[in-house]
Amino acid sequence: MTTVKDVLYAGETEGVQGLAGQLGSLGVLAAVLPEAVAPTRVAEAVWDLLDIPLGDLLVRGWEKHRLIEEAKKATDGQPGAIQQVRIAGHTLKSEHHPKIECDVDGRTIPLLTLRLVVSLTIDTLVVTVTEGQVAGMSPGKVKAVATLSAGGVELCRREVEAVSLV
Repeated sequence: MTTVKDVLYAGETEGVQGLAGQLGSLGVLAAVLPEAVAPTRVAEAVWDLLDIPLGDLLVRGWEKHRLIEEAKKATDGQPGAIQQVRIAGHTLKSEHHPKIECDVDGRTIPLLTLRLVVSLTIDTLVVTVTEGQVAGMSPGKVKAVATLSAGGVELCRREVEAVSLV
């Protein structure tokens, strides 16, 4: 399954080193970074935050879709009830604002607030709803675009034409 970090970077080395270099050179951390904390440590924390499976974003986004809500209501409390919802040509946008903090001498110091925007464009999607719950998804072709920024500075933006959600 493809994660957000897979969309943004070609691998861990590129991701952590690239982030550390950008965070250091762009001055994003200069005003708040204690001397004891290297930009590489912050980059490693950001890297860990990006380990979000794209399928999880899709499930959270689709559960509120009107047709899926209707299928959940129709099958809720009905043992063995199953409905399949087919949706074509849709883009799901998910925005997150994770924060990186540092504990120094018992004090929590806010270091960085990130802005992560992920757009998933799905050509077709079949969502299976069982007994009021989303039980599975079968997506067709999925294109992903992810943008990571901090302090108004774009750190990375990348588009991937075909990603795996399962």
